[in-house]
Order: sequence, then C-alpha cells, then structure tokens
Amino acid sequence: MNYKRFVFYQGTVGMAASMIFPFYILLIKNVGTSYTQFGWAYGIFSLTAALSYPLIGKFTDKTGDKAFLLIYSWGMALILLAFPLAYEIWHVYLLQIIMGVLGAVQKTLKKRYWQDMLRRKQRVRKSGTTMFGHPSVRQLR
Repeated sequence: MNYKRFVFYQGTVGMAASMIFPFYILLIKNVGTSYTQFGWAYGIFSLTAALSYPLIGKFTDKTGDKAFLLIYSWGMALILLAFPLAYEIWHVYLLQIIMGVLGAVQKTLKKRYWQDMLRRKQRVRKSGTTMFGHPSVRQLR
C-alpha cells in the first residue's frame, strides 16, 4: 500500500464514521430510555478498545497484517448491517464491544503502516504497547 492509498483509506473510514454518527445517536434514543445510554455505549466501546489493543498488537506481530485487515473490513461491514436490527439496549452494548475490538484492530494496522514507512533504524518492534501517539511528520522524511 502506498501513501496515497493509506490516506484515502483513512479518510474513507473517517467520513463513514462521521456520516453514521448522527443516526447512531437517534438509534440509541429509540432503543434506550435516554441519551445516558449513549454515554454508556461510548464508554464500553472505548474501554473495550483500550483493553484489547495490546493483545491485538501481539497477534499482528505474529500473524501479519493481511488477516487482520480482512477481519476488520468484513467485521465492520457486518456490524454496520447489524445495527438496524438492534432493538434492545443490550444489543447495542454487544455491538459496541465488537466495534471496540475492531476499532483497536484498525488503530493497530494504522500504526503498523506508519512504522513501515519509517526508516529501519527508527522502527518500533512492539506495536501494541500504547493506544496513543503517532510518528511525527519529521520522522517520515
């Protein structure tokens, strides 16, 4: 994958998320009793992503990126098709847990691609140690 494809891919993911987000809030309101469920759902998503991130980093180090890219792509497609079928709040929470794991996969793959773009001597071997931080633009030159 070259840099232009990477930027296009990340932009597409961001655009899709921003298009879905307003409808997601309405879904939460229709399924739950209040907007408080949105806070719980987002918290479950973030906590699941943070807890699964180190494990996914270790697995991608062992197995490679292509399998996880397929898992992420098909997983997100199926999850987004499953959201309209959710009619109880626990369905939404379950979908948020799965999306948290898939979000951690996406972040891991994104960081691994940035690492591949870095020069060999600057490369970091452990990609699943932190959920935050990206290489600076200066490092990519």
